[in-house]
Parts: sequence; C-alpha cells; structure tokens
Amino acid sequence: QDTGTEPISDVDEDGFSTEDGDCDDTDPEVHPDAEDIRGDGIDSNCDTEDGVAPNYPPSDGILVCSEEELNTAIAAAMPGDDIVMCDGVWNDIIIDFAVTGTEEEPIILWAETPGSVTLEGQSRLRLSGEYAWVSGLVMMNGYSEDHVPAVDFRGNTSATGICHNCRLTNFAIVAWNPASADTYYWWILMRGTNNRI
Repeated sequence: QDTGTEPISDVDEDGFSTEDGDCDDTDPEVHPDAEDIRGDGIDSNCDTEDGVAPNYPPSDGILVCSEEELNTAIAAAMPGDDIVMCDGVWNDIIIDFAVTGTEEEPIILWAETPGSVTLEGQSRLRLSGEYAWVSGLVMMNGYSEDHVPAVDFRGNTSATGICHNCRLTNFAIVAWNPASADTYYWWILMRGTNNRI
C-alpha cells in the first residue's frame, strides 16, 4: 500500500502499519488486503468479523434432518459445502464425516443452532479425510463402549484413513460416562496432523 510516506511501524514488512489497520504486525499474512479464510480462527484481513470460526451456518447450507439425509450429504460433499444438522436430539447416531475439503474450501458440518443439536445415547463422531470441520454440536447423556472414543479423528475402518487439517469447534461433551468405572474409553481420540480442537 502506497500511503505517500513510510509506515510508522511495519515490523512484518507486509506494506501495512498498525496505523494502516494491520491488526497483527508480526505476521505478514495478516493485513487489510489479505484473503480471510473462513473459520480458520485467524482474522486475516483485520475486519474483526472472522477472528474465530463462524458460530452460525450460512443460509444456503444443505439442511439435513435424518440420518439418511446426513449420510447422503456427506457422501456427495464437495469442497466448500456446508452441511447443517437440524436442531434436536439425534439418538444413537454414528456420524462418519469422511470428506475431502481444501484449505480454501473446507467442508463443514454445522449445528443449525449452536448447542441445539445433541448427539445422545451411544452416538459417535468420526472424522477422516482432509479439511473436515465440525461446529456447534453437543454430545450428552450418553456413554461409550469399552475402548471406543466418543470422537475419533479416524474413519470407521483403517481404509478410510485418519484426519488431517481437521477441526472441532464450538463443541461440548456433557454427562458422557459409562455405567462402570472399569470401562476404558476416550472422549476424544486425536490422530493425524494439523488438527485443532
């Protein structure tokens, strides 16, 4: 950016000073002209609107209200797709979120309203592939079987692989304990690389 004068402070040498609106003068990838990848937890263009993953799904997301609709949407998902689960209780559902998004266009599984989609009973969430993001779901009033994680960053078989560059955000696990204290299980089992919770 040519302001006619040298920037007062441009530590990261991206052409923007803090006075020009650079909200992180230590990172050259962050400045007012930067591309702001949605939901990456970084306010790359300093507009204060995408500093964290969006809390609500876009209005043009694919709304699914049954396990069959969900599985169909996941199987057909393309980079940039937003799959939105209807508010309500989803009991004993196993979600195999096996998708391949990209850095610019992740595939996101949303709650219609954050906190209002609950996975209960013996539900499970498995993520695999690339750039698979999940936002706004709650696992509650359930339990896992012995050696079974409630959330696993690996698909249902070794063939479907583990997850890379995947993300779990605005997510909670509440009252999720087996009846026996002898049961060995995990709430979340992390695998893969560059994943975030």
